[in-house]
Amino acid sequence: LSVLLPKFKSSISAKYTDPSAVDVTKVLILVSGVGTPRNWTHSATGNSTAALSKLMSLFVKRHHPDIEVFCVHSDTNIFRYDDNISFVKSELLPAITRYR
Repeated sequence: LSVLLPKFKSSISAKYTDPSAVDVTKVLILVSGVGTPRNWTHSATGNSTAALSKLMSLFVKRHHPDIEVFCVHSDTNIFRYDDNISFVKSELLPAITRYR
């Protein structure tokens, strides 16, 4: 993130060079998920990336306060194609649509 976000911001600045243009809202959607572990005795939450997503969100808010951060978490099994498609249609696409 520390390398990508400055590039993200500079590409937006390069695209919108007109000073009379309305401020562009910068939005970062962080997607996290959980996968069913192979060993049935292990917790599924141990396979989750939700904590990393929250940590990334804190980093962005602290160092790039002009970027809005929104986290979307999938509680379905990320290793199943059908579950991923369902997550994208029911949660991720509506989140993206809110910012268009």
